[in-house]
Amino acid sequence: MQKACWVIMRIEIESGRLPLARTLKCVDCGKPANGYDHRDYRKPVEVEAVCRRHNRLRGRAAPFDHMPTCLPKREEIVKDPQSPRGYAIRPYSRKEMEERAAAAYKKVESERRAAIAAAAGFAISLSDI
Repeated sequence: MQKACWVIMRIEIESGRLPLARTLKCVDCGKPANGYDHRDYRKPVEVEAVCRRHNRLRGRAAPFDHMPTCLPKREEIVKDPQSPRGYAIRPYSRKEMEERAAAAYKKVESERRAAIAAAAGFAISLSDI
């Protein structure tokens, strides 16, 4: 979940909707900030600019027990010589998303069937004893 939030934050910063943290001051002490602090990863854009010291002092963000462990990947990082960082984020097209979803579903379904077959084989071998 943290990685998904970082990706969203990177998109927000690169699109200009959120300034770089280095250009802001820490909300706790007023010193130059060096990053953003998420208090709740379920709200990926609700962040506060903080210095390194206060980011450590604030501790971990709120737990997200009922959140998925990963989000579907909706973009890829591609080389872009015109970008200041040398890369850009390209969203997948609808067709690519559908193909990726179908491939992921096939993989999960085959793993589920293999697990059921293995469990059935294990139950049979236990009954033979």
